[in-house]
Amino acid sequence: MGVEQVALWAIETLGLRAILRRHGLREIQCHAILGSVIGRMAAPGSERPTHRWLRESSALGELLKRDFETMGHSQWYRASDALISRQEKIESDWYHGLQTIFDLKPTVTLYDLTNTCFEGPARKIPEAQRGRSKEKRSDGPLLTLALVRDNNGWVRRSKVFAGNVSENQTLAEMLESLAVPAEATVIMDCGIATEANLRWLRERGTRYLTVSRQQERVFDPEDFLPFSRGFSVRFSDFRIELTSGDCYRELAGMLQVLTARSIECRWLGILPRPIVSRD
Repeated sequence: MGVEQVALWAIETLGLRAILRRHGLREIQCHAILGSVIGRMAAPGSERPTHRWLRESSALGELLKRDFETMGHSQWYRASDALISRQEKIESDWYHGLQTIFDLKPTVTLYDLTNTCFEGPARKIPEAQRGRSKEKRSDGPLLTLALVRDNNGWVRRSKVFAGNVSENQTLAEMLESLAVPAEATVIMDCGIATEANLRWLRERGTRYLTVSRQQERVFDPEDFLPFSRGFSVRFSDFRIELTSGDCYRELAGMLQVLTARSIECRWLGILPRPIVSRD
């Protein structure tokens, strides 16, 4: 009962059951959802093995005062459907609660996508499409999952896209749906950092951090200051202490940093004057 007790305490502390009720879910649906969430923490699996675990191996039913033996498989699937239909509102309320409890002030947004492969043909699922599998699977259709996280690692929004979605076409939709402030810093990989997306971020005044798509390092030596011991780099909420040129090369790699003023740091071992200061 230990893991169920701790998980249920955390869920109640974060207010998930109250959020579910506020959005119109009935008590039996709430219990099915809590059972699914806690079951995946203790014994990860799909709805069917989770249902079996709750009936045969768990005491969560006693804690919730719910007899899971009387709940059929269809009730679990309907509870999942009810959860998905209210996803955005529940995620928004959930994150707002986290901000209140932990005094979160998100200033950085991390955005990335991954995909997973169906074992069967999934012909009745419109989003199940052939695409480039990140698991190197070419034997089945895919689903794409997008996650937006804050600088503390908390998930702010999730969304499922078709398996053949182009990653770089999802950025604006996700950030606008979250009302990400212009002064935030967006971190993304090079698959999303197309010239069109970077232009869109610059036009809204949003800073970003990404891996450069350029194969060659392009810079004007007149605009840069050689790096030396005793300097530090400052940008946005980040502070990186540097002690040598080798340290900078190891840390920065091929990262490309642009601020709202389009100041670029592309060449290893030198830094643009506007973002270098002596302590």
